[in-house]
Order: sequence, then C-alpha cells, then structure tokens
Amino acid sequence: MQRSVTTAILALSLGAMAATELPIPELARWEANMVTVGRRHAASLAAAKYTMPPLAEAGVSVYYDGALVFQNIAAYTGDASWYAAANDALYVYRDRAVRPNDCAITPYWNFTDGMRLHWQRTGDAVSRDTVLTMAQRSWMTDWTPISNMWSFEASRETAYVIEGLMNASKVGGPPRSRLAASVDCALGHIDQWFTARTATYARTFMVGLTCRALIEYHAMTGDPRIEPAVRLAMERCWQNAWVPSSEAFQYEAGDGGGGAAELNLMIAPAMAWLYVRTGDTVWRDRGDAAFAGCAKYSWIDGMKQFNQVYRWGFDYVQWRQRGPAVTTPTPTPNQAPIANLVASTTAGVAPLAIDFSGAGSSDADGTIAAYEWDFGDGTRASGVAVGKTFSNAGSYTVRLTVRDNVGATASATSVIAVSERSADPGMIGTGSGLRGDYYDNPDFTGASIARVDRVVDFDWGDGSPDAALGADGFSARWSGTVLAPRSERLTFHVVGDDGVRLWVDGQLIVDAWIDQAPTEWTGAIDVVRGQSYAMRLDYYENGGGAVMRLHWSSATMAQTVVPTSQLYPAAASQPPAPPVVIGNLIINPSFESGTDSWLGTGSTRISTSGALGSASSLQIGTGAGRREQSIVGAGGRRSYQLSAWGRVGAKREKGWVGVDVFDGSGAKTSYSIQFDQRSWSQKSLPFTTPADCTGVKVWARKDAGGSFLYVDELELTEVPTGSG
Repeated sequence: MQRSVTTAILALSLGAMAATELPIPELARWEANMVTVGRRHAASLAAAKYTMPPLAEAGVSVYYDGALVFQNIAAYTGDASWYAAANDALYVYRDRAVRPNDCAITPYWNFTDGMRLHWQRTGDAVSRDTVLTMAQRSWMTDWTPISNMWSFEASRETAYVIEGLMNASKVGGPPRSRLAASVDCALGHIDQWFTARTATYARTFMVGLTCRALIEYHAMTGDPRIEPAVRLAMERCWQNAWVPSSEAFQYEAGDGGGGAAELNLMIAPAMAWLYVRTGDTVWRDRGDAAFAGCAKYSWIDGMKQFNQVYRWGFDYVQWRQRGPAVTTPTPTPNQAPIANLVASTTAGVAPLAIDFSGAGSSDADGTIAAYEWDFGDGTRASGVAVGKTFSNAGSYTVRLTVRDNVGATASATSVIAVSERSADPGMIGTGSGLRGDYYDNPDFTGASIARVDRVVDFDWGDGSPDAALGADGFSARWSGTVLAPRSERLTFHVVGDDGVRLWVDGQLIVDAWIDQAPTEWTGAIDVVRGQSYAMRLDYYENGGGAVMRLHWSSATMAQTVVPTSQLYPAAASQPPAPPVVIGNLIINPSFESGTDSWLGTGSTRISTSGALGSASSLQIGTGAGRREQSIVGAGGRRSYQLSAWGRVGAKREKGWVGVDVFDGSGAKTSYSIQFDQRSWSQKSLPFTTPADCTGVKVWARKDAGGSFLYVDELELTEVPTGSG
C-alpha cells in the first residue's frame, strides 16, 4: 500500500527523517479497515446523498468532514477512485447544508478542511468561496463576543474557529484579527481542563481537537507558547483519562467508566507531534498504545465513528513515521533579548497605583528567564506583570531588566510623574444626575423608559436596568451637562460591556461601538472652571453581562465616579443636540469590516467578488433579507442626502436602499432608492428630519426569490442650510 502523504496531511518541516524508526503497531489492521469499511461507507453515501439528512450525526453521515477523510484516503492509497466519495460528501455538506443556509452553520458542524483541500487540489471556486464565507458567517463572526469562547465547554467550537480562520487565509483570504484572540482562548482552556469533577471536567476528544488546532497554528506562526501547552494537555490527558485495560481514553475524564477506542486518534496525533518535536520516546510509546487500541477495538461501522478515526489518523501516521528530526546544529552567537515596558498610566495624583507589564518583551533565539523591576524609589519586584503604588509626589524612573535563558540582558524605562492631591475641591455644583433613556432594543428603538440617574456606575450582571427591559439586547442614552470643577484637562474613563460612545462639548472622545467584555476606554478634553459642557453617553448590551461606568480623573484628581453634584439632566422636552459630524455619518459604509455596525435579518452576506471599488460589498438574496444601521449624530430639523451604489444580479430583479426617520410620537417616515439594473449605478435622495426627530436608520433590503442585490459605498451627509 502506498503511503505517500500529500497536501491532504499537514506537513512539518523539522529536518530529515530518522534513519531507523520502530514500526507503528497495528498499522496494517488500521489500513485494511480503512479500505474495507471505507468502501462500504462510500457506497452508502453514494446511494443516500440526495435523500439523507445533510446534518445527521448517526447512520450515513459526513460528520467530522467526510470530504476530507475520503480525499486523504485517496492520497494515502494512491487510488483516485476515492475522490468520487469525497465529491459525494462535498455535495451533502457544502451544497445541501452549508450554502443554502448562507454559510452560517451550527458551531460543531463547522468543517472547512475538506473544502480547503478540494480547492487546493482542483481549484474549485465554490469550495474556496464557501471557506471564505464561513469565516465570516459562521459562529466565528466578528460580532461574537470573545468572552463567549473562554469556557472550556466551547473547546471544540473554538478549535473549529481557529482552523476555519486559518483555512480562509490558506485560500487567499485576508488575515483576521480574531485568529490570535481565538488561540488565546484555546490556551486558556488548558488551565480549565481536568479540574474537580464536581465543578467542570474535560471531554477528552475536545482536548485532542484543541491541541490539533494549536499545532496547525504553530506550523503557521511558530508561536512558542504552543509546544509547552500541548505537552501539558497531553500529560494531563494521559494521567486522567487513559484506561489501560481498555487501551482507550475515557469519553469524559474521571467518569469512572471504560475507554472509547474511537476517541484515541483524536488525541494521539498530538503525542506523535511531541515525539517529532522532542525525540522523547515516552510520547511515541503512549501514542502507539492509543493507535493500537483504536485499530483493534474501534467500532467504525457508523460513518461518524469511521470519520473520526480516519479524520485525524493520517496525522498520527505521518508524524510518527517521520520520527524526531536528525540535525547537526550550528552554534550561533546568542542574541540579546528585547525589553518592552508597558505602564497602565504614567502620571497622576498620589497615591498613584500603576500596573506594569513586560509581557511584550521577546528573545529571538531563546526565552525570557527573568523579569526584574526597579521602581526608582528604592523598591524592587520581579515577574512578568507587577503592581506598584507611588505614595509620594515626585518623578520616578521605572526600569525593567529582562534576562534570557543564556544570561544576556536588556532594559527599558518609563518616567512616572506623581503630583500632590489638590487641596482645592474646585467648584462643587448642585446637580442631580443625567437623564437616562432606556430602550428594549440595542439600536435605541422599541419600548423605552426615562429616569434621572444620579451617577453612571452600573453592573447589572446578567440582568437589566429595569423590569420593563429584557436582560439582553437593550440600549441606553444618558444626556445632560457636566460642570467643570477646575480649569484643567479632564480625562473621562468609560467602562462598557458592550458598546459605548461618549460625547463631551460636541466632541466624540470615546468610540467603542463593539461587543466586548468589560473594557475601559478613555478620552480627554480641556475645561474651564465653572463652565458646563454638553454630555451624551450611548450604550448597548448584546448578551451576557452588562456593565456601564462613567468616571473621570485629572492631574489634580484621582480617578473616581463622576459625582452627582457635577451632573445636570437634559430636559425631557429638549433632548441634547447631537454633535456636529462632518462627512459620512455611516459607519463601515463599504463593508470593509464585514457587517460590523449593520444589524440584519434574512439572507444577507458579504461578497468578496465583484465589489465596486473595494474588497467587499453587501449581498442580499436569493431569499428576503435586510441590513440596517442606526445613525449616531442625526438631529432634528436638518437636511440630509443619502447616496449609494447598487446593482442586481439578474433581469427583472430589484432591491432598495433607504432611510427610516422617526419622530417624537414614534411615527416612521421612509424614503427609498430602487436598484434594478445589472451594472453598478449611483443614486441619491434628499430628505429632511422633523424638529422632534428621535432617530434615523439607513437600510438595504430585497424581497424573496429571484437573484441578488449588491450594495456598496453608502454615504449619508448633512446638507448645510441654504446650500441650494
């Protein structure tokens, strides 16, 4: 049997294969079962591909990426007839399940390796487009809060996120910032695995899936965190979940039962990889024990189980047969490390507490062995991250010295300015707080309540500000004025979970309109003692916890909540005027950031082909769909012009771009542009808002049936009065 593993299996360039390597036990049995049982599954798939449930996990099933499995078998055996089964699996998964669902697939069905390999092997454009679109439309979408992925219970889904984002890059898509954040989540899962059974415990196959994704990320980036993390996970897995009498891993670590041999090859490849990386035969022997147990005892008559045995088994065979690299290292001079010092602040009022971090320090040819801190006041500390409180006023030069594993050192410094607390309390006002308008939707629409909040310093947990509002998907707007106690530069600190925006004196000084865990954002403005400044604070909550805080600080004032005495609510009949915004009021008007800031329903996606003048455009269809954005900064009794480029995909198709304008009674007035031509054209419409305007939405939509509507480069601008 031919064993030349091609692009079907991830290659590791680690040097020449060891001259002598022990054979893999039970390899012949594993190969024979692959062919005999695989042929039966291929025949069943061919017979049922038009009628089988496309997302079934039992019976005839493509679960665990049957398209990849059959392509790997074809490459491993040199028998091209297996590609027919791979194409059948592609038809069931890609064409019957994924694409009709706008590529927004259930998280644990997020398989893109088979389609990525199909494109690499054949150049098939549909597979490539599906991989790219799933990277935007599946569970990994940019608006999914990273916090939702931190629990180890999402280990499997996070692993698929990592592989999906890497596959999108492999087929030519742009790098995505979520990849590194998702890897951080996966590394965090390792510390959660194998804790007390009474709290949480690991499903061992998720350990294997996570390690497999991290190994592929290591091949792409060389991230030095990966190897020790995989080693720790495999050690814990072996100690907690291996059942020698069953020659298998338990389904759930510590469940007290026997092993499930079908799981072995979801875990063993990481052991073979460690053997290649380290040459430690302990990993070879443990991996061989798992491989042999799988070959002897796996029940693979179910297609799902067959796929899970052979989906990752090829990795084990390739890495195990490669063996540890045989190299003759050439001594090279040690390179000194690079020190990187980050301080949470560099100026403030005594006592000033500062967090310092050296995590950005690096060593090109080794590791950082020690972090030593000198705070410039006679005190010292060690560690990657440390805290320090400066009790007295003065100027302090903080020095970080890092030492690498060979002994070379490097330093970085930061000057900290600590001032005395002002004895002058400043001008104390007589305010009562800010007006708070709360809405039962994240876009300032729907049922609402109004009240005066003495301060903005809330942590609602998983609840909401009021029983009349849902626990998720609400928004709030605080408006009024703030009285400056002194003439100085004030820094406002806004902590939000999720999106926040803050205007002071008509200036947008905090703009973090994104889903996020509780995160602090700052903005500063110069003020004059005794003067009042218009203030507006917008907030939305999309899921999970809900936090909103408004603090301030200055060179004479430590950070604290903005007090009631300095806050004055806006009158109910005269809401604060929105800030003057110059230029386009639409956020992400050309969809360069996917559908960020655009809420949507129905059949919508981002198209990366045929865009007008940028890398992407909005595509709606073939079903009915709508995307909309609430405009921040639109005010009453103003004239605006909306313009957009659009086209449709077929004759007699039509779609619309327009605006909804809401008045104080809640009534809506709509204006729209119709696109019905197959070539790009730009159209515009003017409109005027009423004096009691409470909101403006820009939208694009298409009805069900027919072809597609494409929209790009939207622009909403204010037309100055008297501009003709």
